Amino acid sequence: MKHFFGSVMITMAVALTFCNCEKRDDLLGNWKNVSTLDARGRGGSSCFVIDGKAYIVAGSGYYKTIEYYLDTWQYDPETKSWTEFDAVPASKGRAYGVGFALNNKKGYYGTGYGKEGDLFKDFFEFDPSKDKGSQWVETDSFPGEPIYGALAFTIDSVIGYVGTGMTKALGTSNTFYSYNPEAAAGSKWEIVKNINPAKRFNGGVFILDSMAYIIGGTSNSRYVQDFERFNPSYEKGDYRWFKISMDLDDDYDYQLYHQRAVAFSINGRGYICCGSSSGLSAQSAVWEYIPFIGREQRGIWTKVASFEGSLRYSAVGFAYNEVGYVMCGQSGTGSTSYYDDVWSFDPTEDYDEKSYK
Repeated sequence: MKHFFGSVMITMAVALTFCNCEKRDDLLGNWKNVSTLDARGRGGSSCFVIDGKAYIVAGSGYYKTIEYYLDTWQYDPETKSWTEFDAVPASKGRAYGVGFALNNKKGYYGTGYGKEGDLFKDFFEFDPSKDKGSQWVETDSFPGEPIYGALAFTIDSVIGYVGTGMTKALGTSNTFYSYNPEAAAGSKWEIVKNINPAKRFNGGVFILDSMAYIIGGTSNSRYVQDFERFNPSYEKGDYRWFKISMDLDDDYDYQLYHQRAVAFSINGRGYICCGSSSGLSAQSAVWEYIPFIGREQRGIWTKVASFEGSLRYSAVGFAYNEVGYVMCGQSGTGSTSYYDDVWSFDPTEDYDEKSYK
């Protein structure tokens, strides 16, 4: 399974991450418009991948007014086709929840923000092999405060992690919890110890070599300007939660300080795209991160081919067969501001500005 949900941030006062920031006409990678969702356009959905197929869950869209959804759609990147599955059996629709898949068999979805400003902590397990009417079941609720805009990811598809986000009671969070599907009911969640991430919500995360890299988001009405790495194989210390400085060229670093972006990993490299900067202005820039090279092996960021769809934030992304995908998203809250299209990104192809289906 390719891990999708990505962008994790960690900073350390002495750490430096470098940027290959020269402007080029021969930017690497190519985008193609490959499909459209068989439902209303939406933003703030969640996504996970099971057996090579992506599932987009819930989110918000617009029909006469802003709506909040609970439906589940499967996208097959081989056939470019859509199949509807059971809706999440929650009491209210929602956006900005979290999702992840484990063991390449089951998906998990929960938390989020609802129409009346409600925040949620309920959690559900999804099994696409089940018959209609029994594909979702409720599981242990998220143990923290009701939350939205959190991060979710898996390491080696065995344990799920959920953390950061925004709560009503405590504001922006930096706490992480792990989810073990094999644990007994009532004991599936545990707090993750010996880590100290920056507080944030609406950040992103990608997975490289069984480590999570977190980037972006906001806290205290400011963009979080750090880049963090989580390695669960270490019990404690800097190697478990390592902070990497984002000391980039002044003309470019603002493009990496954003929220509601899409992140995914392909062939040992992480990618971030879309998302918004100050004033919710959406971005077209796409950045590639190569870990453990450059000065002191802290990695290099390189600008690649820009996203060719309508500018957006709150989209979802995943990777399959060494190709990245961006689905749906929004550019505002009006009737024409929610998107239903799907774009693929192949970093090995030459850039073609007019490449479509």
